[in-house]
Amino acid sequence: MKRERLQKIHGMIKGAGDLPLKRFLAACSYTIGLNESTTMRYLHNLADLDLIEVDEAAGIVREAAQK
Repeated sequence: MKRERLQKIHGMIKGAGDLPLKRFLAACSYTIGLNESTTMRYLHNLADLDLIEVDEAAGIVREAAQK
């Protein structure tokens, strides 16, 4: 279940450019049923894997730049 949610969140971010973090958290709550703290934990997991970038100061989440 967790893997599926992580993959869904990653899929929502792929190719979408810069996404407003607050709006993305709301979208995850609406579409997946996750609360903000769980979604943030999942976002940090994806960031640790270098799949996405989370800029909390700027309020942005985006796909990680290709290396």
